[in-house]
Amino acid sequence: MAADKWKNFEAEIGAVHGNIIYKVSDVITTGVEYMVGKRENVNGSDGTAERLMMSIFYYF
Repeated sequence: MAADKWKNFEAEIGAVHGNIIYKVSDVITTGVEYMVGKRENVNGSDGTAERLMMSIFYYF
């Protein structure tokens, strides 16, 4: 029973993030971030993920 609890525990996991922030003017800032990750479980199952995020800040 206790061994089943850990059968899907991570064997290898990693992620990389990169972002750029640009100040367009005194009141507007924009940004973009890209993330990619990978995970492999002890039982051999694996997966990947990618994410793209964008933001706009308006200061008033």
